[in-house]
Amino acid sequence: EGEEGVTFDSGLSGQECKAAALSATIRYLERVIDSHQIQLQEGMFHTDFVDDTFDSLPSATEVDAVTTKQSNLIPTAYLDNILEATTLFNISFSADGIPSLNDVDHHLVLDFVKESFSYFLSNVKSLLLERIVDNVEGDEEINEKENIMADDEEDMYGDEAYSEVSAAMTLLVHSVRELASGLALPDVGINVNFASSLVEQAINVTETMVRKRVAQKFMFLRQHVAQDCLGPFIKDSIALTNNSETIRVVEIVKMASVTLSDGLQLVDDTVKSILTRGVVVSDLKGVDYVMVKEAVQDCCRRFAIWLAGTLEILAGCENPDENYTIEAEEKTDDFFEDATSEATDQQVPDTDGNIQEDDTSEMEQDNIMEKVNSIVEGVIDEVNDAVSEEAQADLVLAISEMCRLAQQSVMDSINQSIISTAARGKKHTRKSGIFASNDFEKKDSSLSEEDAKVSTRFLLAASRTLTLYGINRGSQAAFFACRDLSTVAREQGEDFPKAPREGIISLLHIAKETSIACANVFGGERRAGPEPEPLQDEDDVFHSGGSTPFKTKPISTLSGIPSVKGLQLDVERMFAETTPTFPHPSSIIDFSRNAVVFLVLKVAFNAIVEQIRICTCRSMGYRQIQVDVLFLRFLLPHYVKDDLIGEGKNGRTVLDNVLNDVVDNAGERCLDLDCVGQDKIYNPVNGESITLQSVIRDFMMDNDQEEGDKQKGNEHIKSKFVIEEDGNTQ
Repeated sequence: EGEEGVTFDSGLSGQECKAAALSATIRYLERVIDSHQIQLQEGMFHTDFVDDTFDSLPSATEVDAVTTKQSNLIPTAYLDNILEATTLFNISFSADGIPSLNDVDHHLVLDFVKESFSYFLSNVKSLLLERIVDNVEGDEEINEKENIMADDEEDMYGDEAYSEVSAAMTLLVHSVRELASGLALPDVGINVNFASSLVEQAINVTETMVRKRVAQKFMFLRQHVAQDCLGPFIKDSIALTNNSETIRVVEIVKMASVTLSDGLQLVDDTVKSILTRGVVVSDLKGVDYVMVKEAVQDCCRRFAIWLAGTLEILAGCENPDENYTIEAEEKTDDFFEDATSEATDQQVPDTDGNIQEDDTSEMEQDNIMEKVNSIVEGVIDEVNDAVSEEAQADLVLAISEMCRLAQQSVMDSINQSIISTAARGKKHTRKSGIFASNDFEKKDSSLSEEDAKVSTRFLLAASRTLTLYGINRGSQAAFFACRDLSTVAREQGEDFPKAPREGIISLLHIAKETSIACANVFGGERRAGPEPEPLQDEDDVFHSGGSTPFKTKPISTLSGIPSVKGLQLDVERMFAETTPTFPHPSSIIDFSRNAVVFLVLKVAFNAIVEQIRICTCRSMGYRQIQVDVLFLRFLLPHYVKDDLIGEGKNGRTVLDNVLNDVVDNAGERCLDLDCVGQDKIYNPVNGESITLQSVIRDFMMDNDQEEGDKQKGNEHIKSKFVIEEDGNTQ
């Protein structure tokens, strides 16, 4: 008593003390978050124990009971402490307890609120993401444990499990709004705009969670479509083609149409489940409903792009993903023994192509897409193992038509589903199924720019698969035409062949089947023209196409005379009308019978050219090639119209020029120069000349006289390559 008090000196200025106090408060708030996480873990352990006591799938009441027992996902006490610390700071360091902070103190408070609120949001976002993943893994475990659970029950349980996260997001927005209101009070003195920005950040977090849930459900949709639509379609198509005497591609196309309708119905169900329950509940305030619709539209577009790419892969096209890496490993001695197991381990990567990545995490996407890829891979294996080349070709043609049908139907149907669900109105119905119009290539002016890109992607998928169909059929035709060409070319003799080779007949048989199949799918006539009139001796053998089947072309190189070489030959080939053998992957092929048959014949004819270039010809072989070429040229007007086909080129003229190359190359490689360029042989015995025209004419007339054999059940040769009028069969 009586002594003077001792003044404590911390060595810190008043401003430094204020900063230290706020820093210590942040450390305390971090401990609040740590305690909250411990409580959540304890609640999760309790939930797992309760789940193990269930004998079957928990009901909605049981799920709600478990959710109630769990700790709250949002640490609201943390926000209360921020408001309390800010208010106490203003009162403690203001004159007479009236909040009136200077600029320096005001910046200290703002920095404190920014740092603490940012730490709060990052932890809450992590907790919500973790809970979403836990719900997904929980659904998968239940699906494995309860194998009899129906798909609708699975979706319902997933939505109920997500309702906890949805309720937490509602609480988050509500709590942050209360914090912002408290900070904007005069006792605290925080700027209103700054306080409003906190609410916007919280809403952004909730919107991010909603987008992730939407993307998650659409990832599951891919699995359902692959398993419940594409897989059964392939199996049913295989059964149809294997059990039928003739492959009916029209029936497969109808099945493809039904499959596409079923897939769109699954999309419609997914959209309804997102916009009406599970993802956006009625008490989720602060989340813009328009944002949810936009998220659904974005996911629908990504799903459509995935579907187009998957259909390409099922048809046999290369993976459209630009990031797809082909891994090559050294083959071991046990390679062939382990081929089956290695094929099983390989995965078909995602087929999103150039579309941006989904909002789901990489772990979620990998887990779901692993299942989808496994399903697609299994379907591809079934096609390769159980289907013949002809049946597989019809399946590819049906998939191409499926993509063409989807070009406008998919986005129209999806947009209508979103609009009708959002408006809670009557769903749009079509009079004749989802494909009421046959004008699929006409752009719908109502489509947005993004939807038009999806429509174009389906068009590109249809073109690629149809091109693959034509190339495959052309390769099959080339196999028959080239398999004995090397042997035939080396034959020597002084006589003319009596008929075209059997391989040439098989080539035209494939062209006939292709022409009929494409006419059945695309409509229109089954042939370009009737069976040509018999050749006359005065008809020019080597022509350039055009409306007249045979007309004079005064270019000597086209007769295969080897004396015309060098510059003249190069100039003539430079101006010859040609097109690349294989179309560019980004080009759009005409969806018509004429274009596909042209592609088949172009691939086959070019294969003959390449085969001739590695052969050495003798007299009899050279004449056989002349007969084959003349026979093919003679029947060109029967298969290909005299029209422009892609790039402004006349299809018949292009094929004609390829056949000219066949004769040119055969003449250049013929060792018996006397026969090169000659289209007839003089017979001194009877004083008559045998011409190429007469060989073809006699062959066609002899087969016309086999009608009696046809009635007896014998195979008629002309029926292999002559296409009857619509409605008639041979």
